[in-house]
Amino acid sequence: MNFLILVNNSIYKSDDKWDYYYNGNSLHYDFIKEEINKTNYGNLGKYLLFSSSRESLLKASESIIHHFGLSIFKINKSSSNSGNFAFVSEIYDYDNRYSNLIADFLKTNSEIHYRYWKSEWKTQNKVYSKIYQDNLILNSI
Repeated sequence: MNFLILVNNSIYKSDDKWDYYYNGNSLHYDFIKEEINKTNYGNLGKYLLFSSSRESLLKASESIIHHFGLSIFKINKSSSNSGNFAFVSEIYDYDNRYSNLIADFLKTNSEIHYRYWKSEWKTQNKVYSKIYQDNLILNSI
């Protein structure tokens, strides 16, 4: 993986499916690493944002990590889904402390759909929301 320093002090890396962004100003990353090492990922989770516009989602996610001092988010490179769920950004945190503030932060942005905070345990155990499951079914037809 290659690293690139972006203008707004984010560190970027990429794999086949995701682009990862790290806030170069955040000390929050140590808390994330601690939660990853706990049984069932401790309280680690992520705020889930969706959009049909990858560019808008990228800008909003980067604004959020810098505004709230969070350290990591990832965004999918491409999607077979359509509509409002085409792209997802997962902004990692060690609990859901900013859930309401992020919802308020995004309420004027009609292109971004903030869903909720989801625990990493649920993700690793494939526990998905009904809306996500319905969207997968619709896109497989």
